[in-house]
Amino acid sequence: MKRTVTYLTLLLFAVLPAIVSCSHGDESEDDDNIFVQYRINVARPIIEGVIYRDAAGNMVAEEGTSVAALEEWYEFEHVEPPFNAHKQVRFVNDGAEPVPYTLSIFVEGELIKTEEGHVAPQAEEVALIEYNVSQ
Repeated sequence: MKRTVTYLTLLLFAVLPAIVSCSHGDESEDDDNIFVQYRINVARPIIEGVIYRDAAGNMVAEEGTSVAALEEWYEFEHVEPPFNAHKQVRFVNDGAEPVPYTLSIFVEGELIKTEEGHVAPQAEEVALIEYNVSQ
């Protein structure tokens, strides 16, 4: 069920921008816009919160039940370069073993940057990944 909700959310963020951009028929589209994907993968659900920069440059926070049960988290943004892709993740590991994580940024479907680490047992950690998107 959790994967279904994740896939539906992913589909919503992937399809909705395309539909909205098609609805502006008379406006000139900017061909310089590119897709940025933020991705988080963890071995166990230890994500407590995510803060990321959206296409408008706003910092968006997702916390609590929207991310707590996830081992994979994705967000897509259709951005106009130059754009500073920024994602900050707060992990809380209440377990007895270290939990590995991977933070990734994709640009136009290509993996551009990855940060990996481990959250120690009984520890809280904040991880950050950034990438400057240019044309």
